Amino acid sequence: MTNERRWVGLAVAVGGVTLAVALCAIWLALSRPVAVAESLQQGSVTPAVRALAAMLVDAWWALARWL
Repeated sequence: MTNERRWVGLAVAVGGVTLAVALCAIWLALSRPVAVAESLQQGSVTPAVRALAAMLVDAWWALARWL
C-alpha cells in the first residue's frame, strides 16, 4: 500500500510541475507574443526565458508594493 501511495504522490508532483510549466508558457505567449516569436525565429529559448523572468520580477515587485 505504501508503494502505491508513493507512485501516486510522484505522479501528482510531476503533473503539478507540468501544469505549472504549461500555464507559464501560455501566459508568456499571450502577454509577450513578440518574445515568443523571436524565440521561435532564432531557434533559442533565451528571449522567452528573459521575457518570463522579467514578467516574474514585475509581478514580484507589484506584490511587494501591494503588501
